[in-house]
Amino acid sequence: MNIKNGMVYGTPESQGLSSRALAKMLQELRTKVEDFHSIAVVKNDVIVMESHAEPFGPANRKMLHSLAKSINSIAVGIAIDEGKLGLDDYLLDYVSDKLPDSYDRRLKRMTIRHMLMMAASSCPGSIGFLGAEHPWMTHYLGLELPAEPGTVFNYDTGASYMLSCLVSRVMGKTSFALVKERVFEPMGITDAKWLTSPEGHTVGGWGLYLTTEDLIKVGKLLMHKGEWDGQQLVPAWWVEEATKSQIAVKDGSGRTYGYQFWVREHAFSLLGAFGQTVMCSKDENLFVVLTAGTGDDRKQNDIVYRVLMETDEACHVGPEDPEGQRRLQMLETDLLIDPPYGRRSAVAEEEMFHRVIELEDNRRNLHKLKLSRMNKQLIRLEMTIDGVEYSFDAGYQDWTMNELPEDDCQRVPADDYGFYHCFRPDRFVHNQHALAYAWIGDSLTVKHYWLNTTYIDTFSLHLEGERLKGTLIRNVAMGENAPVDLLELPRTI
Repeated sequence: MNIKNGMVYGTPESQGLSSRALAKMLQELRTKVEDFHSIAVVKNDVIVMESHAEPFGPANRKMLHSLAKSINSIAVGIAIDEGKLGLDDYLLDYVSDKLPDSYDRRLKRMTIRHMLMMAASSCPGSIGFLGAEHPWMTHYLGLELPAEPGTVFNYDTGASYMLSCLVSRVMGKTSFALVKERVFEPMGITDAKWLTSPEGHTVGGWGLYLTTEDLIKVGKLLMHKGEWDGQQLVPAWWVEEATKSQIAVKDGSGRTYGYQFWVREHAFSLLGAFGQTVMCSKDENLFVVLTAGTGDDRKQNDIVYRVLMETDEACHVGPEDPEGQRRLQMLETDLLIDPPYGRRSAVAEEEMFHRVIELEDNRRNLHKLKLSRMNKQLIRLEMTIDGVEYSFDAGYQDWTMNELPEDDCQRVPADDYGFYHCFRPDRFVHNQHALAYAWIGDSLTVKHYWLNTTYIDTFSLHLEGERLKGTLIRNVAMGENAPVDLLELPRTI
């Protein structure tokens, strides 16, 4: 055993797990999950496996999508435990002042319990608030209900936001402020961020920024029913109730839903889009933390569930297994998000580089681009996005790290909709980037990994006559993810 940064590390065999089974699982994840970013396996509070795919690392704070809902549930549980909210309280008893002129009368029967188990309304994702004509609470309350409250599961990010608003109203502080004070700070989580809505509430259902190490601490907290180093940070009864099945989910996955947690027979999980996972087995005192940029996160989670939660495949009773540990260590140290592979330079650089390229209007609001060669192994991309200039260096077939001062990157957009610009900028930071390039055929290929997100942009640029032409493709996205065409405006003489 050894201790690093307050975390206990040991071999899988010391905790009754098989290094060979973990190596097999990791290899399957690498081959079947695109843009696999990180994994940690923790048994009996001992980290027996931890790996980060270069250029992503343990210090990168990543924007969590719906995994944030489970953390928001912790805030709701604290409020309920202190008698400020009740599971069967009616929503409108707290927010009737936000009702629109026209609303579904079934809303009067909606309770806090219904919202927690996603049997309320249906505002499926964060973009459900995109273009809202009213304040977000009023927008949500004006939606037509898909069913009688409490009867049918309907994925509802809007309900998570409303729960956050209730916490603000009854606790006198935002959901994030409450969790930060009561939970994060006692656990040593000091650099978290959470997006804030235009109304000043924590968004609740997404937009929380944590590191992998932070997520390991969250997993440990939940495995101990809310206790941390002898302090009961989260009511134990709430952890029990929130992480057990409360309503059926008829999607063929075998999953059910608790109070903002996903539940299976042998595990409960905190899940976010594109492969963000904390999967916990109460029976085995085991949990797994994963991050990725995959469009098929269910495949990833099914692999982990099958190997570690559902079968005895990973069990090991016996002596240490040096050969199995060596195989696992080789896989852990060899994780890499592939950069582009190709030639270092091309003749086309003479025409494409060292000039300002003005682009036609495009969905990503990329208006200007300048490419420059810095040395044999490095090029520079200077981009104007929404009128703001940014400069990034890209290494040849090798990731080059770029860290922007936070004041300079508050408006760097991470989505295709300009949606995040409606958030308060002091809650929104994407300052860590990694870029790599290579010439493939006649095209310059540049990969741009937004390290604080799940997103990787791939530029493919070439000359068509005298004009630059190309595409910009994102690995995953909320909503439409079609390639963005880039075309240089005709040059004036």
